[in-house]
Amino acid sequence: LNELLRRLAAESIFLLITSRYDDNGEKPARLHELLKKYNHLNVKELDLNMLSEDALRRFAESRLQGLITDELSELLQRTTSGNPFYAEQILAYFLESHLLQIVDNQTNTFGIKNKNIKLSDSMQAVLMARVDRLTSLVKETVKAAAVIGREFEVPILSEVMHCQEEFLKRNGDAEAVLREQIDNAEQGQIWQPINELRYIFRHSLLREAVYEMQLGTRLRELHLLIGGAIEKLYADKLEDRYVDLAFHFEQAGATEKTNEYLAKAAHFAKRNYQNRQAIEFYNKLLDNLSAKPKNDFFVKNLLKKGELLQLVGEWEQGEIIYWEAFELSKNIENQVLIARSDNALGHLLLLRGNYKGAKTHLENAVFYFEKLSDEQGIAGAFGNLGNLYFRQGNYEAAKEYFKKSIKISRKFDYKIVGIATIVSNLGLTYMNQGNYAAGIECQKEFLTIFEQRNDRQALATLHTNMGIVFFEKGNYDAALKCYQNGLTISQELGNKLLTSIAIGCIGSVYERTGNYLRAMEHYQHDLQIVEELGDKQGIAIALGLIGTLRAVEGNFAEALDFLNRNLSLCEELGYQKGIAKTLDSMGDIYTFEGNFPLSAHYYRRSVAVSRAIRNKPLMCHSLIKNCPILLKIAALEEAKDACQEASNLAASLDNAELIFEALLVEAQVMAADGRQEASLSLLRNSYKNGFSLRQKADFYFAMSQIDPQNRAAHQSIAHACYRQLFEQTPRHLFRIRTEETAV
Repeated sequence: LNELLRRLAAESIFLLITSRYDDNGEKPARLHELLKKYNHLNVKELDLNMLSEDALRRFAESRLQGLITDELSELLQRTTSGNPFYAEQILAYFLESHLLQIVDNQTNTFGIKNKNIKLSDSMQAVLMARVDRLTSLVKETVKAAAVIGREFEVPILSEVMHCQEEFLKRNGDAEAVLREQIDNAEQGQIWQPINELRYIFRHSLLREAVYEMQLGTRLRELHLLIGGAIEKLYADKLEDRYVDLAFHFEQAGATEKTNEYLAKAAHFAKRNYQNRQAIEFYNKLLDNLSAKPKNDFFVKNLLKKGELLQLVGEWEQGEIIYWEAFELSKNIENQVLIARSDNALGHLLLLRGNYKGAKTHLENAVFYFEKLSDEQGIAGAFGNLGNLYFRQGNYEAAKEYFKKSIKISRKFDYKIVGIATIVSNLGLTYMNQGNYAAGIECQKEFLTIFEQRNDRQALATLHTNMGIVFFEKGNYDAALKCYQNGLTISQELGNKLLTSIAIGCIGSVYERTGNYLRAMEHYQHDLQIVEELGDKQGIAIALGLIGTLRAVEGNFAEALDFLNRNLSLCEELGYQKGIAKTLDSMGDIYTFEGNFPLSAHYYRRSVAVSRAIRNKPLMCHSLIKNCPILLKIAALEEAKDACQEASNLAASLDNAELIFEALLVEAQVMAADGRQEASLSLLRNSYKNGFSLRQKADFYFAMSQIDPQNRAAHQSIAHACYRQLFEQTPRHLFRIRTEETAV
């Protein structure tokens, strides 16, 4: 709801929300107070409580089309406590039982006939008394309908009533007889029509009262009849009825039928992204199956439940389920299920950061799948192994496994489970090696395939990960569009992992475009989700995002706290890219604090890790940042080498931002090396009218350091630019540069 409101803040939309009080009597806090304030939402609240004594009196007079006496008003207040439904039912009971009389014809005032009347304290008793006053055939019709549910369809009721003794006694048109009973019950305010073939009880309490009037054996008989009627009437479109069938056969005590439809209902719910509902069906099914020795069917459904638990983020419980499936598979000596259990367990251990355990299980899965000549299984396990090497920064091995998996999946028209994730990870692997075009292209190709199939899960994965590549390339508009598409679909599916990734990524776009408040809001939301998931790498990434943003804002103590926690997790996981990014951010902090030797130390470490995993963009960033620091600590030769490597990397990456930043540090290094004219010439020749405000500020700041003769003029322009930038975005660097360039 809060995410919806973020998107609707600028729209002319009226949103009506109804809610009960919480169990503790508190009003439910559905909207975050800061969100309401930030988005200037106009929120009005209407508390629909019990009717006051005066309102209850007017309600009764409206129903009776006349006035009521004080005694009748007091009786209604005492017996209903102002509950509108209770008042409606009590008045209906009074009318049907002829307990009311007109005491004043002139004013048409109603009063109670017997002032000593005693009513049950139980509303159920009143409801049952109303039902008991119905004719025998109407009553039997109402009872059968109550077993169908709060809502019922006439064709199903007709099929059931044709088997009823009371119904069979009547001669003539059976359908006409049934319609007469339905109309009589409607006039008796038992139910009301939704359409010509569908009715609904006027209140759930009324339906429950009728249901509970019947004996257990009779209820089981009716549930069995209803299940059979649904199978007969809707044989050509039974999928929509799986839930009803499972319920009715369960209530009828038909165990085999119940399990059949529970399995089908779970699969149907999963296919339609109703993951929580699917888990509940699997819980019921597995509970039923537990009464018998565990067999292949039990293990298969155990794995399906584990997959759903993983999808909705209950990873700890999912791991327990997968271990159980793994042990049972070994006990029944089923190699297919052993392979599937190994693969599932390996994948979840990978997500939870247990890389050693993941590698063991995934390699075992490959062994069994190859032994069984199961190419689809091999493709899935190869994809998971590729993801393992990707997370550890071994990009060449990752690419090898991803490509093998995709090649196999081509034989099956790319219908291998998880193929979208494998393709996306291949795209991210290309990105980390600096090949943005390949990273985008390989995902775009499959985006078209899955759009044609309307595979929502695959589309969410591809949109989100393609956004990451666009972001790294510096195309923030394209990135944000992809992220929003991915987030919309992920939330629709209830995929918490992809939701957290998309939210964090959108936060990064807000940070880059200067909206730090929105960025931090997204980062904290991301952290909350991944902590619920137990996703160690996700936690590390979110901590890093928060720490880096705090550093950008100038809150260095808090930033270091987050970054140190992030670094510890990354080192524990062996998450090399995360280590490199964290070291780079720590270098930034010590640069601002003026501790240049320590700053250079962290940048060097970041470069070393980036080089080891061949992550060109990260290495280029850290090299560029380190060049000015190396000049400050008189390491000119190292600065020259770093500058040359950064320039080469920036050119190979075709990243305009990095190329510009590399050029600025190259000019600084040339000036420090005594080549001032060449340095100035390089800068002058690079100036473009199309510079962004930030590029213009950085350009003139560099000129002010290299061209002392015109320093004041350069500083004046840089100062105006940085002041404008700081007014737009509270970036610590802009504030510092504004002060440094003040003339």
